[in-house]
Amino acid sequence: HALFVRNSPYEGGSGGNIPIILSGSREGIGLHEWLHAFGLADEYAYERHEAALFCQRQAWANVAVFNDQPPYFGNEDVRARHGHQIAWFRFLGKDAELTTGNQLGSPKYGNLGLFRSKTCDNVTPAVRSWKPTGYPTIMEDPYSKYIPKPYWTVILSGLGLSSARIGELLKKTVTPTWTASREVSPGAPPRGK
Repeated sequence: HALFVRNSPYEGGSGGNIPIILSGSREGIGLHEWLHAFGLADEYAYERHEAALFCQRQAWANVAVFNDQPPYFGNEDVRARHGHQIAWFRFLGKDAELTTGNQLGSPKYGNLGLFRSKTCDNVTPAVRSWKPTGYPTIMEDPYSKYIPKPYWTVILSGLGLSSARIGELLKKTVTPTWTASREVSPGAPPRGK
C-alpha cells in the first residue's frame, strides 16, 4: 500500500486508496490515514458536506450506518434485525451485551459490542452510526494508540495474510490487558476509562 507525504509545515491528511499526509503531521495521523486504505472509516463526526457523501454508505469494517428501531428484546433480536449490517458481529461472543434495557447499544466499555459512533452525527436526514468499542480508537482520535482486534483482522487481511495466519498472529500478539500508560497493546483499551 502506497502512502504519499506532501512537504508542508502543517498537520493533516486525506485517506483513501492512496492516502496523503502532510510532512508536519505527527505519526498518528499518517497511520490513521493509511488505515483508510484497508476500509476503516473515521469515527469522529464528519463535517456536514462529508457526512452527506460518506453516510450514504451502509457499512465499513469498523462503522455501521443504520437507525435503531426500539424497542429491542435482547441480543437475539439485535442479531436478527441488524447482524447483516455490522461487520464485526463475528467477533462478538454470544454473551456480548448489545442492548441497554430495550434500547440498542452496549452498556459496558470494557468489551466489544455495539456503541454509538460520531461519524454520521451531522448528516441530514439524521442517521445513526455504530462502532465496536466505546473507547476512542485511532480512527476517532489519530493520537490514540488503541486499535481493536477486529481492525487488526481487516489490516492483516488487507496485507494479504491468510485467515489461518491472521488467527495465529492475533492469538500471539493481541492481549486484552490494560497498561500503565496510553501506550496500549493492539486490542487493549486505553487505561482510565
